[in-house]
Amino acid sequence: MRASLAMLSGLLAVLLAGAALGGVWATQRVFDRDGFLSLAAPLGSDAEFRAALASAVTEEVAGSADLPAGLQELVRPIVERSAGTVTELEGFPEALNETLANSHTLTFSGTSGSDAGITLDIAPIMGLAVTRVADALDTTLPVPDRVLVPLGSAKTAGVLTFWQDLAAQWWVAALAAAAALVLMLLAARRSTTALAWAGIGTATMGGILWLAAMQVPALGEGAAGSSELAATFVGRLAGLAVADFRSWAAAFAGTGLVIAVAGFTLRALLGGDRGKKATG
Repeated sequence: MRASLAMLSGLLAVLLAGAALGGVWATQRVFDRDGFLSLAAPLGSDAEFRAALASAVTEEVAGSADLPAGLQELVRPIVERSAGTVTELEGFPEALNETLANSHTLTFSGTSGSDAGITLDIAPIMGLAVTRVADALDTTLPVPDRVLVPLGSAKTAGVLTFWQDLAAQWWVAALAAAAALVLMLLAARRSTTALAWAGIGTATMGGILWLAAMQVPALGEGAAGSSELAATFVGRLAGLAVADFRSWAAAFAGTGLVIAVAGFTLRALLGGDRGKKATG
């Protein structure tokens, strides 16, 4: 009976610890704005994303320029040349950071102003491009307040909100995991051996989470909008998320290995268990 209770408690502790890890990672790296900005920062140097962004901005600027039809065709090469270099401008890193921050706020505040609950607001980058084009044409062009690129449906946004609320409860899972671990140690006949197996289970869970992270890009593709920029943004961001979470999962697995080694070492040093001592 005690052995079964210890085994079930240990298994529950490992599962809850894995859930807590996923929850705290999502809370700190996805749903927290500063964490999200840190996670997405490498996009600024991603060549494929920069190309898709420049192309989208060029089309937006060319389509929004309030010029006569004949004149639009005449100046379009100038517009394309000027707007197409927006990612090379000095203010691009700051504009991208503002774009990501605004997009995160709009998405998770539910005030995107669009039917798509998940959006990318590229207005700050558009502002850079419009200013550059206006200087090239020696004219004045309006700078838009918002330029929204849909990334996912309202249904997807609802699912994301559900996971946000669930991830915020990671501390509950962590406390429950600690309680289950204590129960396992109290119920086990050989507490040091039980601790070692809990460490092995933790290391295994870390490996499972590391492998499971491979499913994130596939989920991201299903949530992406129809535009090239949306697909590129979601795909590249998913890749960054996978790499980041895998580092957490690897650390989790490493902690499990340390616990396992400590458990077996303590068993060897103590030379038995309290059950043996009681019957010896």
